[in-house]
Amino acid sequence: MIKKLLVVFLATTWCMSTISAQPNHYRFEVKTDTYTELTNDIPLTQLVFAAGDPVEIKEVHGETFSYFNEPWLMDTTTIGILIFPNALVEVVKDSTFIICDGLLRQLDSIDNTSKISYRIDGSSGNKILKVQWKNVQVRSGQPGNFVNLQIWLHQSGVIEYRYGPASASNASGYTLNTGPSVGISYSPFDLSPIFEKIWIYGTPPNIMIDSAKNLNFPNISGVPANGTVYRFAPKNLSVSSQSIEHVFRVYPNPAHTVLHIATELSNTPVKASLYDIQGRIAGEYLLDGQTQLHTISTANIPNGIYELRLEVKGQSINRKIEIQH
Repeated sequence: MIKKLLVVFLATTWCMSTISAQPNHYRFEVKTDTYTELTNDIPLTQLVFAAGDPVEIKEVHGETFSYFNEPWLMDTTTIGILIFPNALVEVVKDSTFIICDGLLRQLDSIDNTSKISYRIDGSSGNKILKVQWKNVQVRSGQPGNFVNLQIWLHQSGVIEYRYGPASASNASGYTLNTGPSVGISYSPFDLSPIFEKIWIYGTPPNIMIDSAKNLNFPNISGVPANGTVYRFAPKNLSVSSQSIEHVFRVYPNPAHTVLHIATELSNTPVKASLYDIQGRIAGEYLLDGQTQLHTISTANIPNGIYELRLEVKGQSINRKIEIQH
């Protein structure tokens, strides 16, 4: 049985660690998708919310997952996937581990519908391990709160946090000290150095990203809305294999004076078109592809709801954008 590592992570003082020269292998994306509760899932009745002991998912033994541009062949001794009761999944390999915090904070059951379960979908090479925390409450939140969450680990290396129904009291009320901890990191057991980190902070949906390779792990001041998906995708996945839906990040929304379009594509021109609700062109822009962060001025565009169309390599996606001065 692979030993428990959470104690190492939580007991470490938040201090600066040595910065690694290793390049970033992941990009972060936000999208929306209908939250669907797992069916035919396997309950992890041995997990006790207050105890914190993990369960290893043995059904993935013999399967290779690709994380941080490395193969992780799951076995019975040193490489495996651990599920913890507090919305945390760890992928352990020899003396290193990946931390997947979907909503890390002490969680409690609320009634007999509360459970932690999992299901594995897909065939070998394309499997997805889906872990679900159903109807649980965040101990640091307001009394009577509840949340629903799934963490999906794809064999391709994609990691997704999918947020479901939550009580209105979870939309705010947290601080940067009491709020949930959300992100991924890859490091040795002693957390020195941090090879790579993508950590989320701020108040959803207006979040920011901390990718500094240190031991600062900020929190979010609220639970993401139902249907929110935080997606961590390997940069080496091609556009054709993942579709351009996951290549762009558009923010802020609502936009006030500017709209940012971030992309992981390089040397690839992108056409951006903004349409009003009558389908009339409000602006057209050619993003030259020489940079990966583009800024569009919205200062002279009237308030309202618009559709942003992004076109690249014969594909297009649409995003609904609100402009609010």
